[in-house]
Amino acid sequence: MPEHAKIFEDQGTLSQVIEKVILPNIALRESDEELFEDEPIEFIRRDLEGSDSDTRRRAATDFVRQLATKFEDSVTRVVSQYTDHYLAEYAKDPASNWKSKDTATYLFSAIAAKGAATASHGITTVSKLVDIADFFQKHLAADLVSDGAVSPILKVDAIKYLYLFRSIITPQQWQEVFPLLVKHLGSDNYVVYTYAAIAVERVLAFHDSA
Repeated sequence: MPEHAKIFEDQGTLSQVIEKVILPNIALRESDEELFEDEPIEFIRRDLEGSDSDTRRRAATDFVRQLATKFEDSVTRVVSQYTDHYLAEYAKDPASNWKSKDTATYLFSAIAAKGAATASHGITTVSKLVDIADFFQKHLAADLVSDGAVSPILKVDAIKYLYLFRSIITPQQWQEVFPLLVKHLGSDNYVVYTYAAIAVERVLAFHDSA
Protein backbone atom coordinates (compact mmCIF):
# COMPACT_ATOMS: atom_id res chain seq x y z
CA MET A 1 0.00 0.00 0.00
CA PRO A 2 2.84 2.55 0.62
CA GLU A 3 3.29 3.51 -3.04
CA HIS A 4 -0.44 4.18 -3.39
CA ALA A 5 -0.97 5.64 0.06
CA LYS A 6 -1.21 9.27 -1.03
CA ILE A 7 -4.25 8.44 -3.15
CA PHE A 8 -6.20 7.99 0.08
CA GLU A 9 -5.14 11.33 1.50
CA ASP A 10 -7.87 13.14 -0.42
CA GLN A 11 -11.10 13.36 1.58
CA GLY A 12 -13.25 12.74 -1.48
CA THR A 13 -11.33 9.58 -2.31
CA LEU A 14 -11.56 8.44 1.28
CA SER A 15 -15.32 8.96 1.27
CA GLN A 16 -15.64 6.85 -1.88
CA VAL A 17 -13.54 4.06 -0.37
CA ILE A 18 -15.59 4.09 2.83
CA GLU A 19 -18.89 4.15 0.96
CA LYS A 20 -18.13 1.59 -1.74
CA VAL A 21 -15.70 -0.78 -0.01
CA ILE A 22 -15.86 -0.47 3.76
CA LEU A 23 -19.58 0.03 4.44
CA PRO A 24 -20.89 -2.88 2.31
CA ASN A 25 -18.48 -5.22 4.10
CA ILE A 26 -19.01 -3.92 7.63
CA ALA A 27 -22.81 -3.82 7.37
CA LEU A 28 -24.61 -6.72 9.02
CA ARG A 29 -26.02 -9.19 6.50
CA GLU A 30 -28.85 -11.67 6.70
CA SER A 31 -26.31 -14.50 6.85
CA ASP A 32 -24.78 -12.92 9.97
CA GLU A 33 -28.18 -12.79 11.65
CA GLU A 34 -28.88 -16.40 10.71
CA LEU A 35 -25.56 -17.50 12.19
CA PHE A 36 -26.33 -15.55 15.38
CA GLU A 37 -29.74 -17.20 15.74
CA ASP A 38 -29.14 -20.69 14.38
CA GLU A 39 -25.48 -21.39 15.18
CA PRO A 40 -24.64 -19.24 18.21
CA ILE A 41 -21.55 -21.24 19.17
CA GLU A 42 -20.08 -20.77 15.71
CA PHE A 43 -20.98 -17.06 15.78
CA ILE A 44 -19.07 -16.62 19.04
CA ARG A 45 -16.13 -18.72 17.88
CA ARG A 46 -15.66 -16.63 14.76
CA ASP A 47 -16.35 -13.27 16.32
CA LEU A 48 -14.84 -13.29 19.80
CA GLU A 49 -11.98 -15.73 19.74
CA GLY A 50 -10.14 -14.05 16.90
CA SER A 51 -10.84 -16.65 14.25
CA ASP A 52 -12.75 -14.13 12.15
CA SER A 53 -9.55 -12.77 10.60
CA ASP A 54 -10.70 -13.88 7.16
CA THR A 55 -14.25 -12.56 7.40
CA ARG A 56 -15.30 -9.53 5.43
CA ARG A 57 -16.09 -7.49 8.58
CA ARG A 58 -12.65 -8.07 10.07
CA ALA A 59 -10.95 -7.37 6.74
CA ALA A 60 -12.85 -4.09 6.35
CA THR A 61 -12.06 -3.07 9.92
CA ASP A 62 -8.37 -3.86 9.45
CA PHE A 63 -8.32 -1.82 6.24
CA VAL A 64 -9.73 1.21 8.06
CA ARG A 65 -7.08 0.87 10.77
CA GLN A 66 -4.34 0.52 8.18
CA LEU A 67 -5.50 3.71 6.48
CA ALA A 68 -5.65 5.44 9.85
CA THR A 69 -2.00 4.65 10.55
CA LYS A 70 -1.12 6.80 7.52
CA PHE A 71 -3.80 9.49 7.64
CA GLU A 72 -5.30 9.41 11.11
CA ASP A 73 -6.85 12.89 11.07
CA SER A 74 -8.59 12.60 7.70
CA VAL A 75 -9.67 8.97 8.17
CA THR A 76 -11.08 9.74 11.62
CA ARG A 77 -12.92 12.77 10.26
CA VAL A 78 -14.52 10.91 7.35
CA VAL A 79 -15.39 7.75 9.28
CA SER A 80 -16.83 9.84 12.11
CA GLN A 81 -19.18 11.51 9.62
CA TYR A 82 -20.50 8.11 8.57
CA THR A 83 -20.71 6.99 12.19
CA ASP A 84 -22.81 10.04 13.04
CA HIS A 85 -25.00 9.41 9.98
CA TYR A 86 -25.79 5.84 11.03
CA LEU A 87 -26.42 6.85 14.63
CA ALA A 88 -28.87 9.49 13.37
CA GLU A 89 -30.60 6.87 11.21
CA TYR A 90 -30.94 4.64 14.24
CA ALA A 91 -32.34 7.48 16.34
CA LYS A 92 -35.12 8.08 13.80
CA ASP A 93 -36.55 4.59 14.29
CA PRO A 94 -34.59 2.37 16.70
CA ALA A 95 -36.83 -0.65 16.21
CA SER A 96 -36.47 -0.69 12.43
CA ASN A 97 -32.99 0.81 12.04
CA TRP A 98 -31.07 -1.11 14.70
CA LYS A 99 -28.62 -2.40 12.08
CA SER A 100 -27.52 1.19 11.50
CA LYS A 101 -26.33 1.34 15.09
CA ASP A 102 -24.46 -1.94 14.66
CA THR A 103 -22.65 -0.42 11.67
CA ALA A 104 -21.89 2.77 13.60
CA THR A 105 -20.39 0.81 16.49
CA TYR A 106 -18.15 -1.18 14.16
CA LEU A 107 -17.00 2.01 12.42
CA PHE A 108 -16.23 3.78 15.67
CA SER A 109 -14.30 0.81 17.04
CA ALA A 110 -12.29 0.67 13.81
CA ILE A 111 -11.00 4.23 14.17
CA ALA A 112 -10.71 4.11 17.97
CA ALA A 113 -8.46 1.06 18.28
CA LYS A 114 -4.81 1.07 17.31
CA GLY A 115 -3.29 -2.32 16.71
CA ALA A 116 -4.74 -5.75 17.35
CA ALA A 117 -6.44 -6.86 20.54
CA THR A 118 -4.47 -9.15 22.86
CA ALA A 119 -6.03 -12.09 24.67
CA SER A 120 -5.11 -10.75 28.10
CA HIS A 121 -5.67 -7.01 27.75
CA GLY A 122 -7.83 -6.42 24.67
CA ILE A 123 -7.06 -3.15 22.88
CA THR A 124 -4.22 -1.39 24.67
CA THR A 125 -3.72 1.71 22.50
CA VAL A 126 -6.44 4.02 21.22
CA SER A 127 -6.69 7.13 19.08
CA LYS A 128 -6.48 10.43 20.91
CA LEU A 129 -9.03 11.82 18.45
CA VAL A 130 -11.98 9.91 19.92
CA ASP A 131 -13.40 9.34 23.40
CA ILE A 132 -13.96 5.67 24.25
CA ALA A 133 -15.95 6.24 27.44
CA ASP A 134 -18.08 9.02 25.96
CA PHE A 135 -19.17 6.87 23.00
CA PHE A 136 -20.17 4.06 25.33
CA GLN A 137 -22.13 6.31 27.66
CA LYS A 138 -23.94 8.16 24.88
CA HIS A 139 -24.71 5.30 22.53
CA LEU A 140 -24.19 1.84 24.05
CA ALA A 141 -24.89 1.91 27.78
CA ALA A 142 -28.64 2.27 27.30
CA ASP A 143 -28.74 -1.04 25.43
CA LEU A 144 -27.35 -2.81 28.49
CA VAL A 145 -29.52 -0.90 30.96
CA SER A 146 -32.78 -1.43 29.09
CA ASP A 147 -34.95 -4.45 29.76
CA GLY A 148 -37.07 -3.52 26.76
CA ALA A 149 -37.04 -4.59 23.15
CA VAL A 150 -33.38 -4.08 22.32
CA SER A 151 -31.89 -6.30 19.63
CA PRO A 152 -29.68 -8.96 21.24
CA ILE A 153 -27.06 -8.16 18.60
CA LEU A 154 -26.89 -4.58 19.90
CA LYS A 155 -26.47 -5.92 23.43
CA VAL A 156 -23.62 -8.09 22.18
CA ASP A 157 -22.09 -5.06 20.43
CA ALA A 158 -22.10 -3.15 23.73
CA ILE A 159 -20.63 -6.08 25.67
CA LYS A 160 -17.96 -6.66 23.03
CA TYR A 161 -17.07 -2.95 23.15
CA LEU A 162 -16.40 -3.23 26.90
CA TYR A 163 -14.49 -6.47 26.30
CA LEU A 164 -12.29 -4.92 23.62
CA PHE A 165 -11.52 -1.69 25.46
CA ARG A 166 -11.31 -3.19 28.96
CA SER A 167 -7.76 -1.93 29.59
CA ILE A 168 -8.66 1.60 28.45
CA ILE A 169 -11.71 2.01 30.68
CA THR A 170 -10.68 3.40 34.07
CA PRO A 171 -11.33 1.61 37.40
CA GLN A 172 -13.82 4.33 38.30
CA GLN A 173 -15.69 3.79 35.04
CA TRP A 174 -15.66 0.03 35.60
CA GLN A 175 -17.42 0.51 38.92
CA GLU A 176 -20.36 1.90 36.95
CA VAL A 177 -20.42 -0.47 33.98
CA PHE A 178 -19.34 -3.81 35.49
CA PRO A 179 -22.78 -4.44 37.05
CA LEU A 180 -24.25 -4.12 33.54
CA LEU A 181 -22.09 -7.04 32.40
CA VAL A 182 -23.03 -9.13 35.43
CA LYS A 183 -26.72 -8.43 34.79
CA HIS A 184 -26.47 -10.09 31.38
CA LEU A 185 -25.17 -13.35 32.80
CA GLY A 186 -28.86 -14.01 33.36
CA SER A 187 -29.91 -13.28 29.78
CA ASP A 188 -32.03 -15.90 28.04
CA ASN A 189 -30.07 -15.36 24.81
CA TYR A 190 -27.15 -17.77 24.44
CA VAL A 191 -24.82 -15.35 22.65
CA VAL A 192 -25.57 -12.49 25.05
CA TYR A 193 -24.94 -14.42 28.26
CA THR A 194 -21.87 -16.17 26.81
CA TYR A 195 -20.34 -12.86 25.72
CA ALA A 196 -21.14 -11.44 29.15
CA ALA A 197 -19.49 -14.39 30.91
CA ILE A 198 -16.34 -14.13 28.80
CA ALA A 199 -16.17 -10.37 29.31
CA VAL A 200 -16.65 -10.65 33.09
CA GLU A 201 -13.91 -13.29 33.32
CA ARG A 202 -11.44 -11.27 31.24
CA VAL A 203 -12.14 -8.03 33.11
CA LEU A 204 -11.63 -9.71 36.49
CA ALA A 205 -8.44 -11.42 35.28
CA PHE A 206 -7.10 -8.14 33.93
CA HIS A 207 -7.72 -6.24 37.15
CA ASP A 208 -6.31 -9.09 39.28
CA SER A 209 -3.06 -8.93 37.30
CA ALA A 210 -2.89 -5.13 37.23
